[in-house]
Amino acid sequence: RIIENKGPNAVSDTFGRYEFYEIKEKLQSKGHLVTADIRRPGTLEYVDVIVSKVSDLLSSGVSPDRITIVGFSKGGYMTPRAAAKLQNPDINYVILAGCIHGVVSGDDRSADGAKGRFLSMVDAADDLGFSCRKFFNRNPQITERADIIFKTGEAHGLFYKANPMWINPVLEWSSR
Repeated sequence: RIIENKGPNAVSDTFGRYEFYEIKEKLQSKGHLVTADIRRPGTLEYVDVIVSKVSDLLSSGVSPDRITIVGFSKGGYMTPRAAAKLQNPDINYVILAGCIHGVVSGDDRSADGAKGRFLSMVDAADDLGFSCRKFFNRNPQITERADIIFKTGEAHGLFYKANPMWINPVLEWSSR
């Protein structure tokens, strides 16, 4: 959400500068094509944009197992919601600190029914995003799931940096 509110050069008082361009470059480093739009502030309708872009890729012949949707924080909250709409068990998804309290507790079931391969990553010190394990357990139709919990103490800030600690698992997950 910081990028949608403050732009790609956003700086958080708590976590420092968000390395938007560096992260995008690292994700492209293994030959991946990366689309990283900057959303309008305050909206969740971007889920429909994601679904539309993925549907266009699928219609043009891109194999679903070659598509990975990655979202951090608010984007991570939107990621399984897109999966619930796409209903494709072969698409890859990565949720970075995006399982908020309502999703974990089950109070927010807007993404229930999601299909696909899911990787969740969060720092144990994060009080904004949590492990997606309970969401995964509630959705047995998810094809494959993995949950990585880091213990860096950086909380949400871990994903503000182009850190190989989390970028490498994203690249591995998307490359199967």
